[in-house]
This record gives sequence, structure tokens and C-alpha cells, in this order.
Amino acid sequence: MDFIKLLLQKSKVFYVLLVIISIINGLLNISILYFINSFVTQSPLNGFFEGYDLFFFCGAVLLSFLLSFFFHHHLIHITHDIVLEFEMDILKRVGHASFESFEKLGKERVFTAINDIRTLAQIPGIVMGGINASVIVVGSFIYMSMTSVRGTLTIMVLMILLLIIYLVRNIKIERRLNVLRDLQDTYYRYLHDFLYGFRELKADRYRNSIILDDYLMENRRVSHSINIDTSTSYMKNELAGGYSWHVVIGFIIFILPLIVIVGIREQSTFVLTILFMMGSVATLVSIIPAYTHVKIAIQRLKNVHKLIDKKLSIDVLGKSQEWENSGIFCIQDFTYRYRNADIKVFKLGPVHVSVESGDILFVVGGNGSGKSTFVKLLSGLYKPNQGSLTWNGRLLNECQLRDLVAVVFSDPYLFSENYNNFSISLAKSKVKMLVDWMKLTAVVKEDKDRLTIDTDLSTGQRKRLALIYALMENKPILLLDEWAAEQDPEFRSFFYKKILKKLQEQGKIIIAVTHDDKYYDVATKIVQFEYGRLSSTQSPSLLINNDTPTTYRDE
Repeated sequence: MDFIKLLLQKSKVFYVLLVIISIINGLLNISILYFINSFVTQSPLNGFFEGYDLFFFCGAVLLSFLLSFFFHHHLIHITHDIVLEFEMDILKRVGHASFESFEKLGKERVFTAINDIRTLAQIPGIVMGGINASVIVVGSFIYMSMTSVRGTLTIMVLMILLLIIYLVRNIKIERRLNVLRDLQDTYYRYLHDFLYGFRELKADRYRNSIILDDYLMENRRVSHSINIDTSTSYMKNELAGGYSWHVVIGFIIFILPLIVIVGIREQSTFVLTILFMMGSVATLVSIIPAYTHVKIAIQRLKNVHKLIDKKLSIDVLGKSQEWENSGIFCIQDFTYRYRNADIKVFKLGPVHVSVESGDILFVVGGNGSGKSTFVKLLSGLYKPNQGSLTWNGRLLNECQLRDLVAVVFSDPYLFSENYNNFSISLAKSKVKMLVDWMKLTAVVKEDKDRLTIDTDLSTGQRKRLALIYALMENKPILLLDEWAAEQDPEFRSFFYKKILKKLQEQGKIIIAVTHDDKYYDVATKIVQFEYGRLSSTQSPSLLINNDTPTTYRDE
């Protein structure tokens, strides 16, 4: 994503307008400078504007303002439109990505890219200030050259040398900024571990001390040192830039007459012109640090885009479909392989299972047996290397599978907003029934303005609320991953003996990963995984015919 190319594509007349306005603005600024110099040296204006000094000055300033306003207004709209395109492009790519590829990318890179996009909002100020200042500086040098070409060239050489000194120092600062940015990325990673793993940290004092002292605090100390160093360097450059004007003016007054034959009138013109363009040169100099930040942001955005293009695979798109509320769900020859650097490290399957409306299927097995992978496959998050899924004999892809299956993961995330647009008012009969059913009446709080339910609950209560949301999706298949693990014994018994039975009566297909062997009698079918393989089932009838068509094949 090249920002300048995107700018050109957005408005093909942009650079034509830029050149025209720059030329006109330059001529106007030279005219204003000429007017000021004539007034100071008491030289009358000759030609058409003679006798109309006030009108000439006011007209030139007003026209320059209107032209600048038109261009700046146009540039602001174009730039912010493109910044929006950058951000929406990243959001769309991530939003349309498969879960597997998103896991490989990592959410930290998305946060970093969004922050870099925010930096691009500085570009209008950089471009606007740069063009205005450049036009004034160029016009000023042209005006000075009309007084003395040799004198002007001598002054230009001096100013260029001072600028080179500043740029060389700025390159060193830019390197330090890159180091600082890397430290910031690392800090966010440590901070993520610190905040999201706070429970685990509190459970181990040594680990808590290490992450605080050796990682977070040390990172901040190093960043603090580099921040002071770069800020001090910028301060030195700015002071040197400010006082360099004294050097230039002193050069004009004391040194220039020794090099070039100039009189007091020419010296006055040079000093006046230098004073006139001081603000513009200062603007150009101050743009350099901002440009450095933008340059780093654009480069990092390019790297993130390359990474996104490399790692994110596009998900199957399409609108949600309505499906029959009852039927037979078949899993045939399901196989999935994890790969690490193209090396096969774990294989799930082949899996052959069939369930129908009213079935309660328990998925059991030890840690690492493949249950979590099985859940991700059934929820459409992972795409199998081989096998097929059918609903009433109809082949399903991953998106269609998501329209059929409502899932509650072992660590469900409850969103801060009602993204499903559920009618979740506690006054509604269905919501009230589910809240009462989950024994949450005394603890849940409704935010009527945002149409949400407060998620500040215990882990077990949050899982109950997640189950309420899953049931409100009203899908024929309910997939639960270790749902009862955090429930108290009383409610766990209520869940298995009452809630599951009630859902069974409603014709739901329940597929539940569980370790609760005490309640195995609740299930109508049980499958057990061992080392990625389906080692046993409750009944031989669960094994289905190998002639079922397949839609996925390992490449």
C-alpha cells in the first residue's frame, strides 16, 4: 500500500492543482515581499499598482489565503479518506480471514497497524506546511537573486550546510526512534501477558516478580532512557536551528561584504528577506521530525500488509442461511493435521460420527487427545484436510456449518455490545425464562440504553450467560466445550439432568466435550478420543458408511 500512489489514484488533478497553486502563491509571496521591502526602503511602487499600495497588499494577501485554503481543504478530505481506506482495508482483511490464519498473524500486529494508521493523520499538516513554506522560501531566494545573484548563492550555500548538519543528526535520531518503537511493541506484548495472565502471575510470586522487574520495568527504563536521549537530541537540533538564523544574519552583516561587493541597501534587502522567510524555514525544519514518524509508520504498515497478505487466507463468504430445525448431522472421514514449518506434528482423525435431533453426544478423552481441535472443526474455525459434513444429506462448507452450530467455548468471550442485535430485555419472556433457568436473576444487570447485559460476573456465571446467548441464536446444533467445568456441584447436576434434558425435548442436537463421567448416563451417544483418533463409541451404529461423499482433500 503506497500512500503517494493512493493519493494520485484518489485525485488525478491533485498534483496539477498543486503546481498551479504553488506557482501563483510563489508569485504572490514575492509580490508581498517586494511591497514590504519597498515600504521599508521608502522606494515607491512603479507601474500599474503605483498609488494603490493598500489595495495591492490586501488583494495579494487575500488571494494567497483563498488559494491556500482551497488546496488545504481539498488535501484534508483526500488524506483522511485514504486513511479511512487504509484502516477499513485492514479491518476487512482480518474480518474476512480464517481463524487458523488469524492465529498465525497474532492480534498484536493488528493493534500496531491501527496505531500506525492514526499517525498518517499527520500527513495533511506536513504537506500543507511543507508546500506553503517551500513556496515562500523559493520566492524569497528568487527575490534576493534579483538584488545580487552571487550574494544569494553565498547565503544559500551557508543555509544548505546548516541544514545538512541538522539532517545528519536527525538520521541518528531516526535510528533511535526505530529502537524505541520495537521496545513499545515488546512492551505491549509483556503488558498483554501481565493483564490477561494476572491470575497465573498471582499464583507464582517468582514469576510475578520476574515479569514486573525483568520485563515490564526494565523495558520502561530502557524506553525512558531512549526517550530522554531522542527528546534531548531534538531539542538540540531545534535550538541549533533557531540560533542558526543569528549565524546567517551575522554572516550577511559582517562576512558577506568581504566576499561579495554589496552595499547597505542590498544588505538590508537580504536581512529583511531572511527575516521574512524565517518562519517558513522553521516550519520546514519542524516538519522533519513529524515526517520521520510518518515515514516509520508507513514502512511498518507496508510490512504489516505484506505479512497480512502472506498469512491471512480469505474465509468463505456468504449470507447466513436458514436451515431445518431438525435433521441428521453426519461427520464422515474427518481428518485434520497441524503443521509446524511444514512438518506434521499432530493428526486428528479419521472421525466418523452421526447424530440426529434429540441426541446428546458426549465427547470424552484425556488432555491432548484432540477434543479442542474437534470443537474448532465442528464450529467451522478450522478447515479439515479431508472429509465431509452433511445436514440431512446436504454437504456443508465452513460458513454453512456456522449457521447450523451455536458454540460456547471453554473460555467464552462476552462482548461489550449486543452485536447479534438480540432482543435481550429482561422483561422479554424468552430472555427472562433463560435467565431464571440459569439462576442468574439475582446477579445480572441490564443496560437498557445499550441493550446489553452486564458481564461483570464470575467465570461460571459468565459461561451461563454465554449459553443464554448461544440458545438465543436458535440453531439446531449446540456445541459446548467443557461448559460445566466452572459450575458449582449443585448447578452442574441441574445442567446435566434438567437443562440438557429440556434442550433434548426441544429437538436440539447437543455435542458436549466433558470430563464429568458421573453424568455419562445423560448422553445418548459417547465418543472417546485418544491421541487424535476416535478410539471408541457407545454403539457400533455410530460408524457410518465409507461411501459418504467427501468435500475436503489434503493437498
